[in-house]
Amino acid sequence: MKKIIWGMFGVFAALAFVGCRTIDTRASGYQTATEAGVAVTAPEAAVATQQPALVKGVGARPDAVDLRPAQTQTATASAVLEQMRVLVRQSARGQDAEQAATLLGGGVQGALAAAGYRVVYDGRAEIIADLGVNCAPLNARGTRVVYKGDADVTVTRAPEFNAMSGQKMKDMVARNRFDVTGAPGRGKGDAIKSVADKMSAAVSPWLADACLKVGGKLEVCVVTIANAWFLSPHSDYPTRFVQRVRAMPGVYDCTILATDNVNKTMQARVVYDSDRFPDGIMNRLYTVPELNIHR
Repeated sequence: MKKIIWGMFGVFAALAFVGCRTIDTRASGYQTATEAGVAVTAPEAAVATQQPALVKGVGARPDAVDLRPAQTQTATASAVLEQMRVLVRQSARGQDAEQAATLLGGGVQGALAAAGYRVVYDGRAEIIADLGVNCAPLNARGTRVVYKGDADVTVTRAPEFNAMSGQKMKDMVARNRFDVTGAPGRGKGDAIKSVADKMSAAVSPWLADACLKVGGKLEVCVVTIANAWFLSPHSDYPTRFVQRVRAMPGVYDCTILATDNVNKTMQARVVYDSDRFPDGIMNRLYTVPELNIHR
């Protein structure tokens, strides 16, 4: 037993003679203490600091899913007033009358454009103007030719407004007849032009005034809906938009001009009575929840 104790004492003595190392667990690294008391510190870069690792597996929280679209789900709408369309329909019998009607049409178009109307010769319109033109020679003796002519003009509102809107509109009709005699001309062409110029001078101002009276307080605007996230190839929103707008008192017509399912835009043309919308048609549309549009 004494031998064992003396043996262990010898081991301890040897360790004390050689020196021992102690570990300092400070965060800056580790230090090695020597018997002489001189500390040797390892640099921080040389010490690998173990960081906690996030491992997805059983019980791990999944990433949050963003269910919102790329753009905010708020459709906006704006409107631009458009010129009212006047459909001009001409009728003429004979070559001379057709030539006079063509010249008359040019003068009428200029007068209506100056009054703020857009003349069309086919397609849909809010006002229809029918011009029946006659032209015949009055005196064709010698080199001086004189023609006479007449124009029967009727202005009405487009009848399809009633069928499309389901609202009864009072038929507005303006009618007048104009008889003119041209100045003597050097040949047939000059004489017909003289008749057409006189017709235009009489018909154009009356027609512009008649369109104003027949059209009444009608206004036309093009509504553009942007960021319409609800539009898709199978969406019934355009149909519901037309139905809802046409059902408004004072709206005569609403048609879709274009839809873009990729860019999420839609355009509609609305014809309405401005007296029924003193604050504007758009302020009324904003109040309809089914349309889902905002300023």
